[in-house]
Amino acid sequence: MLLNMSPCGPTLEVQLSSIMDVLAKAAVSEISQLFSKGLATLRLQNTLSLKENKALRMRMKVMRSELFFLRLQTRSNASCAASLFALARADICKPEAKPQGDEDCDDFGDRSTQRSATSDGLHVDAPGSSHMSSHSEELRILSVHGKREGPLALHSHDALFTVSELEALNSLSADHSVAKSLERGEQLVHREELAAHRGGGKDPPGVLSGQGLPDNTNMTNHMRTHTGEKPYGCNQCKKRFKLKDSLKSHMRTHSGEKPYRCDQCVKRFRRSSHLTVHMRTHSGEKPYSCDQCVKRFSQSSHLKIHMRTHSGEKPYRCDQCVKRFSQSSDLKRHMRTHSREKPYRCDQCMKRFSASSNLKIHMRTHSGEKPYRCDQCVKRFRRSSALKRHMRTHSGEKPYSCDQCVKRFSQSSHLKIHMRTHSGEKPYRCDQCVKRFSQSSHLKIHMRTHSGEKPYRCDQCSRRFRRSSHLKSHMRTHSREKPYRCDQCMKRFSASSNLKIHMRTHSGEKPYRCDQCVKRFSQSSHLKIHMRTHSGRSLTGVTNAQIYFQTELSPEEPHEDSP
Repeated sequence: MLLNMSPCGPTLEVQLSSIMDVLAKAAVSEISQLFSKGLATLRLQNTLSLKENKALRMRMKVMRSELFFLRLQTRSNASCAASLFALARADICKPEAKPQGDEDCDDFGDRSTQRSATSDGLHVDAPGSSHMSSHSEELRILSVHGKREGPLALHSHDALFTVSELEALNSLSADHSVAKSLERGEQLVHREELAAHRGGGKDPPGVLSGQGLPDNTNMTNHMRTHTGEKPYGCNQCKKRFKLKDSLKSHMRTHSGEKPYRCDQCVKRFRRSSHLTVHMRTHSGEKPYSCDQCVKRFSQSSHLKIHMRTHSGEKPYRCDQCVKRFSQSSDLKRHMRTHSREKPYRCDQCMKRFSASSNLKIHMRTHSGEKPYRCDQCVKRFRRSSALKRHMRTHSGEKPYSCDQCVKRFSQSSHLKIHMRTHSGEKPYRCDQCVKRFSQSSHLKIHMRTHSGEKPYRCDQCSRRFRRSSHLKSHMRTHSREKPYRCDQCMKRFSASSNLKIHMRTHSGEKPYRCDQCVKRFSQSSHLKIHMRTHSGRSLTGVTNAQIYFQTELSPEEPHEDSP
């Protein structure tokens, strides 16, 4: 007994070991997939957190700018102080009588008049004039406030003007008034906003430091992003631009000028930035990397678009339907489905297309180019999508499944057509009779019954056929090939439809029923012949050969063979 089992022992161990290896590999694969999904989710959450932090930092910068601007706004209420100091300078020789209780104000005036009383370009009102008298009370309040005395005194950390600031105001000339200081402060606030717009990685100079003030041109150009002003207009079309340089670049679209040339190929460009991006196609440089996957890009705009594949963002929406898109170019192409616009034309056959990529693919029908090749067979294809579909014939992959039955399909279009067998939809109608069809190819074949067209010809005899599948079946009458075999009686057939009909002789199925009597038939052609007994039409001349030929070349359902 042991001798008989001993040969099976190693075999059983090998089988168990093989099963364990398969299970282990499956477990490792599943764990790896779960880990990858978890890691991708973690990266996405981390990216979102970084974006939220960046947004909060930007908001704090804006709030600091607003706070500083409010402080400047408050100071502007005392902007008339500059003129009051100038009046105080001219009041050296004719001091007015001191009001009771205003010693502090006079002390401040004494300090202010120790400076030079005259300067070129300074407008000074006469002592005792209406202008001087109208602001005397404001000067008193300002001086008392500056010394942190009186009812308007503030805490040290809330003071709007310190004593040193008030003394500094006395030394300012008319060309450096408080209004000029306010204008400078506004420029600093706008400088921080401008840095935020440009997305600079470094913090801008401190708002209160007064370093690196932008010039008036940059400030004016920037303000147009807020006002929407476009002062530069093209005299050849209706387009307008915010910047003069933008208009200059645009004019090259009319003149065809391309001043920037690649020194490695013959291409030329209208803008230097376009040349810079193009040079990366030669160097292979891809400086922009995705922090969620390993992909890299030569342009920041391409990275931005790619990031939407992770976030699922689709900011571009069609205003005529509910579809959304991740790229503006995709929306533009989609809009042509509504407008029926086809701006791209083939020069050889005058066909028009809504997308340049479709025209490019169409041109291959004229040139015969098939750049996509199957690695497992000799077939070549014009489109990458056609190659992808073809590869499923090798892998057996059928990713599209019907949710109403168990059938699966290798192409989404096949699933769509199959779903019409459940819904009964037949959207394609013959305009010469009342028949309708579920596929456009079936309608095309049907139209040949009206036109009499038979484009498929047998090269061994004179017969012609409406369908390529009919010609294919006919060719087997010459070759005697019968590839379809019955598993129950070993009979062979030249057409799959004939095998299907033959199988009913074993199952006893008779799906075709006469509406006028109780008889049933296994073939539609037999029912058709039977109906003539009710209509009174003669059956003379109907031979078995004719019945066979009708069965042979009239399958039960239209085939999907391309005409």
